[in-house]
Amino acid sequence: MDQLQKTNPPIRNDRRRAILAVGLIAIVALVAVRLPIRTFRDLVRGDAKQGAQVHPRLLELERQLPELSAESSNPPVQSIGLSLVALLLPCWAAYAVIAAGMQGTHRTRTVRALQLALAVGTGFGLSSCTYFLWLVLFDRPDVMFFVLDALFWCLLIVIFSPKRANSRFLAALVESDNSDRPINRAALGTFATILLVALAGLAGEAISAPDGGWDARAIWNLRARYLFRSGDAWRDAFSDSFDHTDYPLLLPAGLARVWTFAGE
Repeated sequence: MDQLQKTNPPIRNDRRRAILAVGLIAIVALVAVRLPIRTFRDLVRGDAKQGAQVHPRLLELERQLPELSAESSNPPVQSIGLSLVALLLPCWAAYAVIAAGMQGTHRTRTVRALQLALAVGTGFGLSSCTYFLWLVLFDRPDVMFFVLDALFWCLLIVIFSPKRANSRFLAALVESDNSDRPINRAALGTFATILLVALAGLAGEAISAPDGGWDARAIWNLRARYLFRSGDAWRDAFSDSFDHTDYPLLLPAGLARVWTFAGE
């Protein structure tokens, strides 16, 4: 009886936390769902976003873009394949590094999901850094860039493979698999709900404005297009004629790298 009384308070606490988490799920969903509902409502009404496409300032900025070289274009199938290589190799390498660092942890589904989530952001960020480093050192990417870039990520995958990596410096992060606890199930439901809402909003925005909104076209994608098209004159992307030249290059450089692989 005493043992049962000792175990009941933690169970009640977990239930309270689970109820609180479910309440937070509902609040977050109600707040975040406004974006996809508003976007799809505009689509039904036929109110596609056209403001950024015809704005005089945006047209002026796009006229400054260098012409796309016809030699850089690839067949569609080849472009898609090279784009996937450009995206997946860095993420795979980042996953190998992160998995090696967490080698002492229990290989549960929760840990694997965490590693995968970290690998996507880390891989894309590192690939944008390597692309910008190449521009600084060698200017226009050439065939050697493709070879060295792919070789670099493959070397990371091999070096940090499970048979070679022995690092356990993150082993203390996960001591046991508690994925069946109510609070963890509630947290998983929270993130799943937020993810679905975010994907719905992203799909609606992509359908409504395929080229993106104002910031996407006038800042991020514009700078990425300039880095991709300008070759040795890539530094002109930071001239005073463009807006917000102090913004970080993670997204523009990462996009320009993928376009460089794809050839368009």
